[in-house]
Amino acid sequence: MRSEINVTAYFPGHHAYNRRVFMGFVGHWGEHPPAIDLLPRVTRLEKGQYRECEAFVGMVYSPELREQLLQRKIPTISTDGDLSEAKVPRVRNDDLEVGRLAARTFLGRGHQCLAFAGWKNSLASNERERGFAQEAEKVGIEIKSLELWGNSNRRRDWVPRLKRFAKSLPKPAAIFFYNDVAALESQRVLTKVGHVVPDEISILGCGDDHFQCHAVHPNIASVITNDREVGRRAGMELEALLEGRSAQREVLVPPVGIRERGSLGWAAVADADMKSILEIFQERAHHGDSISEMAKAIGMDRRTLERRVRQNMNESPLEVIHRIRLNRALTLLRTTENSLVQIALDSGYSSQSSFGSAFRKRFGATPGAYRKKHSSLS
Repeated sequence: MRSEINVTAYFPGHHAYNRRVFMGFVGHWGEHPPAIDLLPRVTRLEKGQYRECEAFVGMVYSPELREQLLQRKIPTISTDGDLSEAKVPRVRNDDLEVGRLAARTFLGRGHQCLAFAGWKNSLASNERERGFAQEAEKVGIEIKSLELWGNSNRRRDWVPRLKRFAKSLPKPAAIFFYNDVAALESQRVLTKVGHVVPDEISILGCGDDHFQCHAVHPNIASVITNDREVGRRAGMELEALLEGRSAQREVLVPPVGIRERGSLGWAAVADADMKSILEIFQERAHHGDSISEMAKAIGMDRRTLERRVRQNMNESPLEVIHRIRLNRALTLLRTTENSLVQIALDSGYSSQSSFGSAFRKRFGATPGAYRKKHSSLS
């Protein structure tokens, strides 16, 4: 039946996200894929356009296209397209979790000034900003926000607005850009006017587009979204529709983790001693070292370490170490099938019970419940 179905696919090739989603979609079918018409541009279905459209997958950008698909009862899976009303089943990245992960990454490196730069016309951007703000709010931080571009007028003046925005931020600052293209263009502007990345401004993109992230120095760190999994899950849902079964209304695919590169260095911490402290915390937190053992490795007595960390981060050393350990645990829960006991030990906890208690206190859910909701292996 697969080979007899003509699937119309729209994945604009100039976006790395779409290329990876398409590869995941094709990979789902193995050696017996349906006939696929990969179109360069689709805003509505035209008669005589390639083969007759019997199923559709990809970006549903226009309301007209969506209504045509619904009226003709064509089996459809959207991989987004930023139409906020999901009238057709869709599979997309869990952008709220993307934003939360970005915030946790910055907080784990000692940042107190967090900012987001995005595009108000984009659902993905808005949800990434919301998740970013929610995670920062948990520790009493209110993020700063900048709309980079939207309509043509806003696009023309984004460079001076970015310069004013960056100048207004207390340093060191950390900016999460809604995608890697925005991070690349902005980093070029910021370094040209004298801002030092990452010493003054730490930068994090999203999508892990290797071309964009390596097109500037220092290379851009980025949230790794699981785009191929979006495509694979889209294939699964479309196959369900073609077999007469129902598809899930919405499937959210969690991010994989962070691709650490030069724009996200510990040099973003202004205090040189704090930079060394955080480096050792990051290196030894997963080994289960006590605060006294870490203080000895740093070359300070415990009381001095407590005072320095509180002065710079408004948290105790133990709170900072718990955050580092829990960030590692989140990645392991999303991306491995390791037991909860093993994840607890690999994250630096002495037992599953101490891990579970810290996890529930921080995230309001058990590790098992988080894995069930956010695992990228399902």
